[in-house]
Amino acid sequence: MRQQALFTASEPVPVQGERVANDYYPTPEAITKALLDRVAIRGVVFEPCAGTRGMSDVLARHLRDMRSGELYDSDLTWAGADPRDATAPDFWWWWFVNVMHNELDWTITNPPFSAAEKILPLAWEHSQQGVALLLRLSYLEPTAGRAQWLQQHADHLRFVIPVSPRPRFRRGSGSDSVTCAWFVWRKTWSWSELGIACPFQFVAGWR
Repeated sequence: MRQQALFTASEPVPVQGERVANDYYPTPEAITKALLDRVAIRGVVFEPCAGTRGMSDVLARHLRDMRSGELYDSDLTWAGADPRDATAPDFWWWWFVNVMHNELDWTITNPPFSAAEKILPLAWEHSQQGVALLLRLSYLEPTAGRAQWLQQHADHLRFVIPVSPRPRFRRGSGSDSVTCAWFVWRKTWSWSELGIACPFQFVAGWR
């Protein structure tokens, strides 16, 4: 089983008060395990923001089909695509074709929050079963960059699983000001098909 290192081979060391390069904040193992304890994940799984592979190592220990690849300098471009940038459509094409061989069931990741609006739609497009992203709970706010996507996919939003105590993602400080939660969208789930009014409603542009 081979796993990818998306940004760097070692953990970046932040300067007090400065943002960590690539928003690299390792995910505690217990938080990844909490998702697997509550959501049935089956099939081929991809972790596109692996960093030093903390989350993907946990997934690999508990899932049979955790597939990704190790990146080396000679492999960083392929037909013009950069397989390190999960915000780019070419990234998904590169991994989908060359590593997953056109077979991807789930995307599970803790993306840089600033990049989540770009990564989530691409993950959803390429995943046959669903996506599970660890995001700040404030991702539910239908801001201009994500309101339309949240509204269009609310029927497939199966779980929002907040975690407590808040993980400490920033070194040298307390916990984040907003807790994080697992957001799980499933293509095989539909509130409307069950005859249930969708419990997730989003209001944007009210003024």
